[in-house]
Amino acid sequence: KVTLPPAKLLRAASGKMASRDWTSAIRSFQQVISASVTPEDRQQYPLAAWMDIGECYYRAGKYFEAFFTYDHIEKSYQGDEKAGEAAYYRYRSATARHDQSKDPRDETLKKKARSDFATKYKDHPRAKDLQYYEGADYIADADSKTGGTEAEKNKAIELYQLATSRLSATPKSSILYTKAQARLGEILYKRKLFQKGLTK
Repeated sequence: KVTLPPAKLLRAASGKMASRDWTSAIRSFQQVISASVTPEDRQQYPLAAWMDIGECYYRAGKYFEAFFTYDHIEKSYQGDEKAGEAAYYRYRSATARHDQSKDPRDETLKKKARSDFATKYKDHPRAKDLQYYEGADYIADADSKTGGTEAEKNKAIELYQLATSRLSATPKSSILYTKAQARLGEILYKRKLFQKGLTK
């Protein structure tokens, strides 16, 4: 069996990806990795192929597979600039998985992926994107607590404050930033009225 050179295989795989044939593209990118046997080829092709495999899984809605693909990249290519990119996409995949499943285990996975990225790659250009999503998560968590016990309301205030802090550094987040500020103001205003005996 004649094995095509990885450069030619990569072009074919990229064509399938452009055609949104995700399953076939993944198989072709895997062939690129298998065909990269020389030191030069291993230096040039596998990482790019792995990144595209992760993207194909994500585009196909297979977020769990995308997560573990990016996890493999981040752990296998430490020191390469793509490791930080993979860590960000690992978080993005975990977020999409949780949005889809609403499973608390996936929420734990998402939060760990976010923490890992924030800890190891805080100077990465994607860090501001992470702050945006982190702020959105804080708002969602706070919204679920505003009608609860006093302790939950205190936590909501803390979360809204965290959200405004994270979102203030991200230009694209003006709507979410305004939402966090408005909800923080609302809960503090209601607390003030309650303390004055003007509301229940």
